[in-house]
Amino acid sequence: MTNCPAPLNCNSIDNGCGTGTIDCGVCTHPNTCEGGTPPTPNVCGCTPPACPSNLCGDFDRPCGGMISCNPCQNPRLICTIDGGCLPCGNSDQCRPNHLCVGGECFACNVCDDPDECNGSVQTAVDGADPDSIIYICPGIYKGTIRVDKNLTLIGAGSEGEGNTVLHGGDNRPVITIHLDDSADQGITVVFQSVTITGGLVPDTVPTGDGGGIFIHSHQALATLAMMDCVVFGNKADLGGGVFNSDGAVSLKDCKVLENEATSNGGGIYTALGSVALNDSHVTDNTANQGGGIYSDFGTVTLDGESSVTGNTAAVGPNNCAGNSVTGCTG
Repeated sequence: MTNCPAPLNCNSIDNGCGTGTIDCGVCTHPNTCEGGTPPTPNVCGCTPPACPSNLCGDFDRPCGGMISCNPCQNPRLICTIDGGCLPCGNSDQCRPNHLCVGGECFACNVCDDPDECNGSVQTAVDGADPDSIIYICPGIYKGTIRVDKNLTLIGAGSEGEGNTVLHGGDNRPVITIHLDDSADQGITVVFQSVTITGGLVPDTVPTGDGGGIFIHSHQALATLAMMDCVVFGNKADLGGGVFNSDGAVSLKDCKVLENEATSNGGGIYTALGSVALNDSHVTDNTANQGGGIYSDFGTVTLDGESSVTGNTAAVGPNNCAGNSVTGCTG
């Protein structure tokens, strides 16, 4: 009669008499029979599982603790609760101090955590290579910003909680895009998903131009593209919200509201340059002339569901003045 040898302490084995088997016991959790490293027949042990190639993230180990499986091949995707790599739907699904943009998670260049990233937008702009993208986490970032190279700045959103606010800190303009008159090459600047506000000097009559945004260009070589942006609560002599001198400005899904100009163009003032609105709205701005938009030999186009309404001017018309703007009345 065969006894269960010490190493063979689980499963059933032949009794040595050819008449049956003897039971050598059952392993207790988390041990399994034929376990161990390497797995050994009839021995209680725990073999750490290998990570399936189609799963990512951390999982419970039968042996206790956790096993970390494959990261997503694209590190900008998120590992979902069921272990699949999928595009992010919002920034909350990304790691801290990351933004979800186009289904991918990107580390912020600017945030309010000094251990993780820069706290100054201007410092990030100064240190960025031309054609770079600067990601700005939610927060209120005070201080004026000057951009003189090709850059894209992307925030966390222009409205609601968790948005990105570029605040002039009661100085103006909040954003300056300046192209020297001798430059023979243009620059393209993109702002996406931000609010631009605080471009004013309290309790003073503004003498300068551009409360929120000031663009100085020549031959339309400076281009500003804005998407999902709000320009709000700024004040200047010309162009309370946006002042454009011979640049090319486009606004997509933007709002320019509650800005003030003591002279012309409460929302937008453009001289010689072009302003194109696509599904954007200019409303509740005030000025002496052209509460919404004042065009001084510039070109203004309204596309999609764009509107210029509800603005106020001391000397009418309220919404658009200067050169004619097709689709703008009152």
